[in-house]
Amino acid sequence: MNAVRRPTRYAATDLRSEKRSSSGRVVETRADESLGLVVRLLDTDECASRLGEAALVPMTSPLAALNIVFHNTLFDENDGCHLALCEGLRSASKASLT
Repeated sequence: MNAVRRPTRYAATDLRSEKRSSSGRVVETRADESLGLVVRLLDTDECASRLGEAALVPMTSPLAALNIVFHNTLFDENDGCHLALCEGLRSASKASLT
């Protein structure tokens, strides 16, 4: 299971979830009280449950050093390593092969 170090903010809700993937798609998820919202997001469309981004951010990054949850994805995603969902990795891998 992949877990987040800090919550993700969506629709005024903090999402804390763990996801297990197989062949680039989320096949299992666990979450706290936000499970219903996480499942609805994963079921949005065909690509919503696909792995879309893998970001490697050093634990010594300036934002990580602040130890603050900003509840703003633009800041919080730069706080540490993370996986994002949708179809970006497939698009990127196709582009690199052509």
